[in-house]
Amino acid sequence: MKYYKLLQILCFALLTQAMTCGEDFGELTNSYRKNQEGRPEYQWIMTIDADRFNSNVVGRGWKWKSACRITEDGTTEALGFTDNGYPRDYYFTADSVVVFEYYKDRNVRRGGTYSYDETRNTVVSPLIEYMQVSEILMTVEWCGTMGYVENHYEEMLPYELNARMLGFKDESQ
Repeated sequence: MKYYKLLQILCFALLTQAMTCGEDFGELTNSYRKNQEGRPEYQWIMTIDADRFNSNVVGRGWKWKSACRITEDGTTEALGFTDNGYPRDYYFTADSVVVFEYYKDRNVRRGGTYSYDETRNTVVSPLIEYMQVSEILMTVEWCGTMGYVENHYEEMLPYELNARMLGFKDESQ
């Protein structure tokens, strides 16, 4: 009898969940809408002010973890390691960024200046065509033939950052 009652409660909970989330779930799958420039922007973006960006992003290395292509209707499709071009890793200082790029025949790093626009949560740099920071650190980036891609990063350990600094050929200008 005890198990029957538990089964009833679980079935009721599942039925309630299915009835209350049906339409809302469909809306949540379209996470992106195009802005005036035609670039996808995360619909539920929270403002990340400069202080928060500096305390959570600056002074740390960020390694690529996964990616999703943003489709025309604002939904996402999972991508593999080389599906979005070759992914990039980043290291931000207060006024410069180092971009680590992976290619089939070599790994390179490029350094340059950047600024952070907290009104749009965007990183502006000659090295980065477009980067919107949606969370710490989830970005929307332009990835050439793939179009716009949602990239997910995780913080590098110090030895990982040092290995990239020493092991990637410097092609800064």
